[in-house]
Amino acid sequence: MKKVLSAALCGCMAASLALTGCSTGASGGASDGGKEDVTLLWYTEGDQPDDLQMVLDKVNPILKEKIGATVDIRFISNADYDEKMTSVINSGEPYDICFTCDWANSYAINARKGAYLDLTPYLDGDNKALKEAVDSRFWDGVAVDGKIYGVPANKELPYAPVWAFTKELVDKYNLDIDSVSDLASLEPLLKTIKENEPEIVPLPLRASDIPGIIDHYDIPAARELPAYVRYDDESRKVVNPFEQEDVLNNLRTIRDYFEKGYINQDAATNKQKLKNRLIYVGWYCPGAEEIWGNQAGYEVVCRPRYENYYSTTSCIGSLQAVSANSKHPAEAVKFLELLNTDPEIKNLLTYGIEGVHYEKTSDTSIKLLDASSKYTTDYYTLGNELIMYTVDPQARDLWDQYRAFNDASKPSVLVGFSFNNENVKTEYASVMNITAQYLPQLFTGSAADVDQTVAEMNQKLYDAGLQKIIEDMQKQIDEWAAKQK
Repeated sequence: MKKVLSAALCGCMAASLALTGCSTGASGGASDGGKEDVTLLWYTEGDQPDDLQMVLDKVNPILKEKIGATVDIRFISNADYDEKMTSVINSGEPYDICFTCDWANSYAINARKGAYLDLTPYLDGDNKALKEAVDSRFWDGVAVDGKIYGVPANKELPYAPVWAFTKELVDKYNLDIDSVSDLASLEPLLKTIKENEPEIVPLPLRASDIPGIIDHYDIPAARELPAYVRYDDESRKVVNPFEQEDVLNNLRTIRDYFEKGYINQDAATNKQKLKNRLIYVGWYCPGAEEIWGNQAGYEVVCRPRYENYYSTTSCIGSLQAVSANSKHPAEAVKFLELLNTDPEIKNLLTYGIEGVHYEKTSDTSIKLLDASSKYTTDYYTLGNELIMYTVDPQARDLWDQYRAFNDASKPSVLVGFSFNNENVKTEYASVMNITAQYLPQLFTGSAADVDQTVAEMNQKLYDAGLQKIIEDMQKQIDEWAAKQK
């Protein structure tokens, strides 16, 4: 139950995965009747469920009847996915469909180099139902140079940064979490826990955490590339965030917290989420408190860190792309249409088989059975979440909550813009290597002298070509913005 519920948070709570394979074969092959048997080879990210073949044996006859094709799913671990798919794409190894996003198997990079099929004519033609099944704002965000190369998962739209609090401690000390918003406002709560609960780390951090330091900024390329634009800046000015006073003040605040013992001393190298805590950082979606509480084993309550904005990055957090070299592109797109419009197909691939892995508690909700442990998936990688069953005790109106949550979010000034680093590849790589050394220290408060460390980092960044990157990005944004008018 915990593992399935945790997967519902998509990009917020991605699971660790493992390299796998299932049945053999790729696209093509002839049947005894002489008619070609189409088997679509689909690479996706996740642990291979033990009962995968059982589910494929159930879903493939349905697919055969509906689209004249079957599917062969190959699961690859989170740790190996990017490397594996880079090898597959670069070698020309045949496949039909793959999971892609901004953080693994880069969507924009692969689209621009011709690895993915342009889906625009399909979405405007025979597969309009697929386009209509997904919130139009996602399509706005996934366009690359005016074309669509991936089908976005219909899920939570914005990145909604929150503080998640341990409810037991909030109640015990009557902590005023309603007064909390930005990083600086946490001080009274952290101080109370530090003074009264010496065994608890009030704000435990991992090396990958960004605790409320850059919440105001859209990130057109990568977190490690310090060329950002404020979400609400209508001028769309590209800036180095480590020259902005709001970011510098946040870095000084997190350092102050570190010195006062509010943060674990190994934060810059820590990779584990600590449970003995008051607060942790997260990205919200409806039902998050239940999911996180289920994971932690105790109740949590959340408070927003900033307004909810959606961006190109949040729109491309989970997509399926069709290989530009697929021998069966029409069937591949038809399959993706079913994955996003047909609840039977989507729920089979998400939860497994009724009566084996789950039982229904209403037309749209289920209860997991013991055998569900043999078929669990990270279903944010598997298409349209809003046609899935809810899992008791999730709210029966959860997907209506998602729609309302999405409708309440604001668009970044850069929705639809995707940075092309072709002209600055060398500088891009050098800058990323430099920030990889500094950001874990700065974002966790571990850097002994914030201003000195930032100055040292900035000098290296500009020596490596950051200004050239900023100028190239600004030029691209200005040209893109002019076309939007």
